[in-house]
Amino acid sequence: MKKTIVLLLALAMTFALCACGQKPAAEPVPEVTLDPASPEAQFGHVDQTVPVNGVYTLWNAEGVKLIAQHPDAKFELLCHIDMGGAVVEPIPEFTGELDGKNCNILNFTVKGGGADFGFIGVNKGNIHNFYLDQVTYLPENATNMGGFAGRNEGTILRCSIT
Repeated sequence: MKKTIVLLLALAMTFALCACGQKPAAEPVPEVTLDPASPEAQFGHVDQTVPVNGVYTLWNAEGVKLIAQHPDAKFELLCHIDMGGAVVEPIPEFTGELDGKNCNILNFTVKGGGADFGFIGVNKGNIHNFYLDQVTYLPENATNMGGFAGRNEGTILRCSIT
């Protein structure tokens, strides 16, 4: 019996010495992360339909539609935007500013339009650092035709089309 008690005390002391100075293991705290593909994770906000400091920041095909809805506003692209083969009508007249931030809007068709045919019918605004890629143009009744604008009365600077 004495041997059993001594053995238990020895084991208890060994255990106590091993655990001395060690903190009990904390349960892991689950890490909260945003989906890396989400607009909030990539760009800091979700609603591109609301301008931030007077600028619409666009990152998808739905955002590109805002250019036609607010042709006198300021826009910036935050990334390359794949339109997924969408067919769009030309923006009739643009008087705002479009800063492409050296990004592309790609993979779409511009169809229809009037006498002035392009991505924009008549540009009276400022378009710069902007690229259109993999674009098909299908004009109807166009008198003036251009890639960015059928008629340009504004500025188109550092832009290209492939």
